[in-house]
Amino acid sequence: NNMRKENQTHKLADTLICNIEQVARLGRHSASKFFDKNSNLSVSFNDFLILEALFDNPDIHQRNLAKILVRSVANLSRELDRLEKRGLVERTVDVKDRRTVKTLKLSEAGQQVYQKACETCVKQVENIENVFTQKEYETFMNYLFKSKNRLIETCGEVLE
Repeated sequence: NNMRKENQTHKLADTLICNIEQVARLGRHSASKFFDKNSNLSVSFNDFLILEALFDNPDIHQRNLAKILVRSVANLSRELDRLEKRGLVERTVDVKDRRTVKTLKLSEAGQQVYQKACETCVKQVENIENVFTQKEYETFMNYLFKSKNRLIETCGEVLE
């Protein structure tokens, strides 16, 4: 910590945020290429992230899904429209809410596509995670969660 304070003139490219951004971009690019190469998956990486969030959070409101995915509601709405037209996502009116609010969930077809994608991706994910020992992995994930939580505290969860 003292070393960081002493060297306040370090390059922006060496900061934690820039390194996290680079890893995120590389990970997204790698995952997108993997999904593109595996045409049997029938979804893009972005679609998969939405399906995964819906699998983990059935009957979620769109605004909450946008928070989880760190996306704007407007952009997510267009993606959900496309997935709904393909029969992968279902929207239903939330009768518990007095406003007209729709909840989202995976359709049966969406669940099947999601499960197939998960099975295909397991080896790819293991290949990336295997560069760490178990202890390194746990430490790394702890640092990532701390960084993520701090960013949420300071910046908020949703892109407006």
